[in-house]
Amino acid sequence: MHGQLIEQINQNGGKVDAWFLTHAHDDHVGAFTKIIQDTDIEIDKVYVSTNDLSWYEQYEKERIDFTKTFLTTLKTEKLQGKVIEPKLNEKIQVGGIAVEVLGIKNPEITDNAGNEQSMVLKFTTKNSSLLILGDTGEKSSKKLLQSQKEKLKSDIVQMAHHGQNGATKELYEAVSPKICLWPTPDWLWNNDTGAGTNTGLWKTFETRKWTEELQVKENYVAKDGKQSIEI
Repeated sequence: MHGQLIEQINQNGGKVDAWFLTHAHDDHVGAFTKIIQDTDIEIDKVYVSTNDLSWYEQYEKERIDFTKTFLTTLKTEKLQGKVIEPKLNEKIQVGGIAVEVLGIKNPEITDNAGNEQSMVLKFTTKNSSLLILGDTGEKSSKKLLQSQKEKLKSDIVQMAHHGQNGATKELYEAVSPKICLWPTPDWLWNNDTGAGTNTGLWKTFETRKWTEELQVKENYVAKDGKQSIEI
């Protein structure tokens, strides 16, 4: 997967002005980690919100090997002076894109611990707005609704936790998106463990029903391969 990302970066000048990392899970920052370790791609700034290693050792023991690798990568010489931990509600300008940080790490949330640490970001251009939720879960959804409800509405939303068992229906109602981006493979989109459609334990179909009720106009799903959208 990181090969495809390298290809896209190289096709767009071979340099990254700003890289936003939602949380310390390998399916979200694994490609970044490999690119730092294995390539000479230039990255100007990295924005990330993480807890100390001891927090992950206590609440995410099952992922600790990758977490150590990731946190160590952030401290490499290549990234010296480039890693920034943004503050809540901080506004960042990247070219013609305005980025507002609506959510940062939530160390007090220790159920579904790693996912609930997701940084939440709103990207706004002159034409549209995009909300990135990472793997936001139920408790951080509630926190966002309490503190950021008026800022959540966006034209486009990245579906939390791959579109299943992530953000709440109430959060998506506040976002009221026209377009949904699903980082979701075929098996998860169809909730298929091998026994047929909707036979698994994932909640993708429930989330899909929510988007239908919200009259979302377009869904872009990772299972369908490379797709482009102008913002």
